Amino acid sequence: MLRRADLASLGLWVGSTGQVSNAHFDCAHNMMTVIRGEKVFTVCSPENFLAMAAHTWKSCGGNDQNGEIYRFSQIDVINPDLKQFPGFAKVQSKLKAIHLQRGETLLLPCGWWHHVMTTGDPSDDINIALNTFWNASDAFWARKELRFLTQFRTKYERKA
Repeated sequence: MLRRADLASLGLWVGSTGQVSNAHFDCAHNMMTVIRGEKVFTVCSPENFLAMAAHTWKSCGGNDQNGEIYRFSQIDVINPDLKQFPGFAKVQSKLKAIHLQRGETLLLPCGWWHHVMTTGDPSDDINIALNTFWNASDAFWARKELRFLTQFRTKYERKA
């Protein structure tokens, strides 16, 4: 049951066709509803964390952006460089493309990797979506496939 106290944030995304959010994961559950236009989500399970090549201190040039960069993959999942990231070859066949149209909603559990591309009719270049994030329970964080996120959460989210 979702309680008001669990709500982490709301976001209104307004953009145009062709905008991309590179592959990343969220540290809260994420519900995206398309209000106008379309979006294509390419998703990948958290069990593939190592193959997704999350940024490191070295790969981001020492700019940690309060830990945010570590949630992003170094890989362009649509056109991956398999010479640079050979481990991603095993993940490619596991990627799922989900096409959201106006009025549709996608639930992304905490830890799921997702690449997002805004699509739609180029003659109507406006895309609007609503994002709702809510905090995962401690039981959810304890699940085996999310152990890597527990370390991330401890370091970056529970400072207060």
